Amino acid sequence: MIIEGDIGVALRSFESTQAVRVSDFSIPRFSYLQNLLLVHGRWSYLRLSNFILFYFYKNLLLVLSEYYFTIINGYSAQIYYAAWLPDLYNVLFTSWPCIFTFMFERDVSYEYTLIYPQLYVGGQKDSLFNWKVLCEWLFYAFFHGFVCYFMAVIAMGSIIDQSGKTGELWHFSLITFIFVFFVQASKLVQMSNYWNWLSFLTNGLSIFLFVFLMAIIAIPKVARDMQPELNSTFFFLFTNPKFWIMAFTGPMICITADIIIKATRKIFVPSPSDQIQSKEKRLQAVERGMQILKFRQELKSMAKNIKAQLLEERENFKSEEEEEHEDEIIAE
Repeated sequence: MIIEGDIGVALRSFESTQAVRVSDFSIPRFSYLQNLLLVHGRWSYLRLSNFILFYFYKNLLLVLSEYYFTIINGYSAQIYYAAWLPDLYNVLFTSWPCIFTFMFERDVSYEYTLIYPQLYVGGQKDSLFNWKVLCEWLFYAFFHGFVCYFMAVIAMGSIIDQSGKTGELWHFSLITFIFVFFVQASKLVQMSNYWNWLSFLTNGLSIFLFVFLMAIIAIPKVARDMQPELNSTFFFLFTNPKFWIMAFTGPMICITADIIIKATRKIFVPSPSDQIQSKEKRLQAVERGMQILKFRQELKSMAKNIKAQLLEERENFKSEEEEEHEDEIIAE
């Protein structure tokens, strides 16, 4: 029975360990099954679903932006991205933030997951990973790739440096690649519900490595041996104010559309997870308000105590002055 099931859970006992050896999970008590299924099982389903969807999305985003170039270019054999860029994109820039962000992902806290066991039904109905959700992420990839490519070509088409030279193919491809990187990073921030110090660290290191390696590759001595197409292109773009405007505008257009879709869904067609998230956030807001009120009351009581101490010290000081004055009169 354990072998035939999708996931085998065995109960450890003193009589036999045969079931434990062939199971995927073993627990010492039946009461632990509640946490295994309702909490860790559901979180695991959520993390794997989001990870797979986002991993497909970020790779499709890079490929589709190059596919739009192929359409405009008449399906020629000309490559759009320099050879090193797609390799670095997956190996260093995007994979590690994705892994460490979704490793600890959760939409509802541990306590609320146990209070509302109906959240587990979402996994039974495949609500987080199905063809409808997959097509939605494909739409995001097509739309974001379209924005990244055509904004780079149309907006930066008249780019001219100080010597009067116009932008080349590798300038446009590097701009598109930078747009793609920041769009997927913004999408990762937008879709994640739980952040900790490791998530912030890996995403910060990813952005730092991206800027640092792009600058290193663009150095003429390094570019001649490593990637001649990117010789000085990064510095050429960073000295152009038009690039900085588009670097903020492009990802903002993509992510704003996603935020509007997500907010509309939460308002008009909320899922059980969305409803419980809103309850949890309202309760947290009330608790924070109570803590602020409690802190204010503590501050008021501290202020009253300090004021009372000052008044007491003032009265003591006056009584001491009066005693000294009386002693002086008696001495005279």
